Amino acid sequence: MIEATRRAESEQVEAAVGNGSPEVVTAFSEAFLGSLVHDVNLVHGALERLGEPLPAEVVAGAWWAGGTAVSGSVRLASGARWDSSWIQLLDVWEYREVVAFMFEDSVQRLTFPSPWLKQSPTRYERTTTDEGRAVAVAERYEESFARELLHFHACVTEGIECRTPPEQARLDIEVLTRMFLAAS
Repeated sequence: MIEATRRAESEQVEAAVGNGSPEVVTAFSEAFLGSLVHDVNLVHGALERLGEPLPAEVVAGAWWAGGTAVSGSVRLASGARWDSSWIQLLDVWEYREVVAFMFEDSVQRLTFPSPWLKQSPTRYERTTTDEGRAVAVAERYEESFARELLHFHACVTEGIECRTPPEQARLDIEVLTRMFLAAS
């Protein structure tokens, strides 16, 4: 059954991007669509609220280390650039997810800890030019990944509207696929 699942995934990846080799499956299916998708979804949600037209233009993509490291870059309509990277370093046992927005008068950074490190906070930092320079930090110890799963469960079992509707998921997958193809 495991081998049949691997073959089916390889066939799906080949249909999507033209190559179903193990390294391509790792890069496209596991890294881009399986991991970087969380960051892309978060950034898309923020950009949408900022009034940025989506989808934006993918200008670069790369993958290396057998598909366990990937990156992609997007040019926004405003002229700004959005860069994303995901690198898996299993031997280091280090995990950190950071999303930062840099504006002329502020930097806003959201840092998620590893879902396997209990009692580690999700941290929001905002640095502004107020009074020369002001930094505000907020930390929450409520597990963000658990909250995500609980919300999805409520969508399925209680009919609650999903924060990530299928249209948004399609946009995320389209951008990630273009990042992957830009690496070819």
